[in-house]
Amino acid sequence: EAFPLQELPSMVETYLGLFLDLSHRADDLVEVALCLHSWGDERRAELLRATVQQKGGRRLCEVLLQVINRGLDARPSRALKVLTGCLSLSGSDHLMYTNDVRVLVEIIQRELPAQAELAAHGDFACYANCYKALVMRSAPARVHCRDDMLEVLQSLESDPRCDAEVHRHCKEALAIMAKFPR
Repeated sequence: EAFPLQELPSMVETYLGLFLDLSHRADDLVEVALCLHSWGDERRAELLRATVQQKGGRRLCEVLLQVINRGLDARPSRALKVLTGCLSLSGSDHLMYTNDVRVLVEIIQRELPAQAELAAHGDFACYANCYKALVMRSAPARVHCRDDMLEVLQSLESDPRCDAEVHRHCKEALAIMAKFPR
């Protein structure tokens, strides 16, 4: 067992510190976060908590954004789940840099229509859930490309070719956006 549960808090804090000390190895280090998150249970919860509270957490989020933007294999979905989990925690309002938030909004805006066609694979939910959490936590996310995102979400919500899950996520995202008018 790579991360014994009794030593988990100190190990995760040390791990996040490596993002600052060994930033040139960030692409390798992010794999640990993706694995920890995929194991679930206390490991996931501790990773999310520590990411929000530790200095290395912000750097982890930068690298997760790079993973999402590259779009290779199943890693973007897992990276989105890690970010969504972090953003759902209190205290995560300033976890991401403003420019990173804007880039993430643009990626999500680009990917939602493509993922809606493949909704059976579950990636649409990853993108939509991340956007909902991002809008709840980040003022820049609420305004960046707002009109374009409204158009994408409204279009997908009303598209009869999309399944009910896509419609539900779009409706939820639109409701969250409505809570934060310009």
